[in-house]
Amino acid sequence: MRPKHIVTGILLAFVAVSVIFLAMKERRPGTPGTLSPAGNAAPTENAPAVSASTVVYYFHGTRRCATCRKFEEYTNEAIMTAFAEDMKAGTIAWRAINTDEPGNERYVKDYVLSTKSVILSAVNGGKETRWKNLPRIWDLVGDKTAYIAYIQDEIRTFQEGR
Repeated sequence: MRPKHIVTGILLAFVAVSVIFLAMKERRPGTPGTLSPAGNAAPTENAPAVSASTVVYYFHGTRRCATCRKFEEYTNEAIMTAFAEDMKAGTIAWRAINTDEPGNERYVKDYVLSTKSVILSAVNGGKETRWKNLPRIWDLVGDKTAYIAYIQDEIRTFQEGR
């Protein structure tokens, strides 16, 4: 064999192994949520229905970039720092949902999702009465402080019914 063919074969083998590695990495289930100050685990996919009066959802797909992970991290921090007592009392629930998982397709239709989103949902008697998409997450993700303040302000306003 000529050296050119050997180098090409090695490069092709490297590319194939890299693709397989990345595919396997993407198929791995998401890592569990971080711990709240109270020691309760943050939400995970396919979480059971909640009876809280306000549910904060973060919807994402299986493939997640650094920005997508920041959405979840910053939203989690916003809730845990301002609403820890509400979480303990059960008046606020926090859920991260993978819309690519079987059984979660309904969220895409129900909330008209076209991309990663944070949704606030008001629940009364186990039924959703209203919801709101928080689209400014895309504008604010580069400024953690502003992002967290936005999420906290929106939750407070939403709870007041405005």
